[in-house]
Amino acid sequence: MPRGGEQPPPAYPEGARRRGVEGVSQVALRLAASGRVEEVRLHRSAGDERLDDAALAAVRRWHFEAPPSDARWNGIWFVVPIEFRLR
Repeated sequence: MPRGGEQPPPAYPEGARRRGVEGVSQVALRLAASGRVEEVRLHRSAGDERLDDAALAAVRRWHFEAPPSDARWNGIWFVVPIEFRLR
C-alpha cells in the first residue's frame, strides 16, 4: 500500500449518524505516478448508500507520496476499508 501524503477521514453522514448506522465501505483506488488518486470505485458496500458515498468522496481527496521510480503502480488498484463507527 502507498504511504505518506494525506488521507483525512470522511465526514460521518448526519442522517446515518442519527439513525445509528455503522459499517465498512471498501473503496478501490488507482493512483497516478504523482501519488494523486486517479480513480475510485466502490469495491464492497457498507450496506448504506450514505456511508458509501461519504467514503468515495473522502478517498477522491486523498493523496500519497509519489512512489519510488522502480514502483509499478500503473494500472494497480488498492482496496482500502473505510470504517464508520459511532463512539
